[in-house]
Amino acid sequence: MRIVAFWSIVLASLLAVAGLVFSLVGFIGGNNIGMGITGLVLIVVPVAAAIMLQRKANAEGRPAFDAALSQGFKSDLQYWKQASGIAIDKSAGLLALGEASGTRIVPVNAVTEVSHVAPRVGAVYSSGIMAVFAAFSQIGAAMHNFSQAGLYVAANGQRTRIIGMPEAAGNEWQSLISAAKASVRA
Repeated sequence: MRIVAFWSIVLASLLAVAGLVFSLVGFIGGNNIGMGITGLVLIVVPVAAAIMLQRKANAEGRPAFDAALSQGFKSDLQYWKQASGIAIDKSAGLLALGEASGTRIVPVNAVTEVSHVAPRVGAVYSSGIMAVFAAFSQIGAAMHNFSQAGLYVAANGQRTRIIGMPEAAGNEWQSLISAAKASVRA
């Protein structure tokens, strides 16, 4: 679902640019009201559809995550973004890991790995037609980097990726989980 939402945003952006051109040509350049209105429709409809798809993709799995947290799980801190989330109950030594496919609650001492992969961004320094090719290359690299970035938590033989977590928050979660593991052992 997230892939569909992403590509719908790309398509909506392209249609919005085309709609802007149609609107400018229709309203300003040629006094053609029909073309201008068509341009406005090309802007509004795809962007609204992309926003709705993105919201639906982000909410995927959230009801199961909230249900798991409401069943005696005292959340000290939680994070949810892009159909994945994490919450910690320090007093019980539990960790809730949510994904679009469901939520699982694991003891913090079952966590074998916590790591954060920060998204990397490139830059293009070129001109002319080569700049277009370089830009497409950087867009592909950015998409790949985004698909790999996030907080990774391995527990009970399963690895969960919490998508879109900023580096500072990832470091905070690594510290929280390490501290919770240490307090459970003590």
